[in-house]
Amino acid sequence: MTAGQDEFVTIRPRQVALSRQPDKPNSTSRISVGVLLVGAGATLLIAIGVWVFLYLPSESASPAAPPVQAANTVVAQTQPAAQPAPTVVGAAPYEALQIDRERKRAQETLARFVKLQIKLDEEMHVRAWAIEPFNAAQQLANDGDALFTKQQFEDAMGNYEKGIASLETLRVQGEARFNDAMTSATHAIDERDAAAAEAAYTIAASVFPDDARIADGRARAQRLPQIIELFDEAARAVERNDWRTALAKYRAI
Repeated sequence: MTAGQDEFVTIRPRQVALSRQPDKPNSTSRISVGVLLVGAGATLLIAIGVWVFLYLPSESASPAAPPVQAANTVVAQTQPAAQPAPTVVGAAPYEALQIDRERKRAQETLARFVKLQIKLDEEMHVRAWAIEPFNAAQQLANDGDALFTKQQFEDAMGNYEKGIASLETLRVQGEARFNDAMTSATHAIDERDAAAAEAAYTIAASVFPDDARIADGRARAQRLPQIIELFDEAARAVERNDWRTALAKYRAI
């Protein structure tokens, strides 16, 4: 070879295995590192699970919780509370109006009963001549009161009406008793029957004892014996034609 030419280098081929054989030391190292990473991860997960199930419940039950609760309470108080739906107590307005109207009607009916009751009891002295019917009428009113307290106003008013009818019957009977007695007394006086007149006035006085006509009629009945005697004397004077004496007797009568 000349000096200007490159020197030839003999190149020898390397022997390469046709099938790749794994590098045993490197493969063992990768497996060991993987196992360690997996074990560390599992340990970490177990530790986190233990902390969640053991540590967090104790923290929520620890005394430090009240401040958080108080804060929540303050926040809750600042928010408007939900208003409950209004509940209807008692009867509905229309029903209450109807009940009030029935109550007033029953009270008005009862007032009529009481007015008639007072008249019969205090003015006509019904207990002296019709005590049993009067008590029966009062019982009707008492039963009506029991129904009234149960707000059964219609039924209560029915009882009051029955009681009023009974008392009205007694009033008519009492007035008829008085008038008949006064008529009988007047007739007895005209007949110069003092005993019959007094008996009739006694009946009349059982109804209206303060009636002035009774007092006047009794005064006449009490003078009947004297009047009868004067009549007899006048009749005898007429028989003997003693007109002066007869006139005096009649004037006295």
